[in-house]
Amino acid sequence: MTRHSALAMRASIAVSIFASQDFTDYFFLAVKPVPTTETELEAASAQLAGKGLGWVGVIGMVDDMPQVSLEHVPDDPGCLSALSAAFVRYCNSLTTGDEVEWLERLYALPDVRN
Repeated sequence: MTRHSALAMRASIAVSIFASQDFTDYFFLAVKPVPTTETELEAASAQLAGKGLGWVGVIGMVDDMPQVSLEHVPDDPGCLSALSAAFVRYCNSLTTGDEVEWLERLYALPDVRN
């Protein structure tokens, strides 16, 4: 098992990272909890090729902290910070919409334990 695969296995949320050579442009493909579907992968393939993005590694959420496994570390340390921030925003996007509305309705219910 590669270190990239090991990270994806340990993570509660994981994505494959596709990026430009200088890490100024990147794209995530879901690995976990719900992997990218074949249809999504086909659509993404054209977009990735058009932008010149290549696979560079995996980033995942392990024990509520982002961890990254890259083929090569970018020269600019700010790239890793930007990549982590984008991944945290991606994680936040997974908990919006219907799930948040359902939780709000749940917490609005009266407490009948008394």
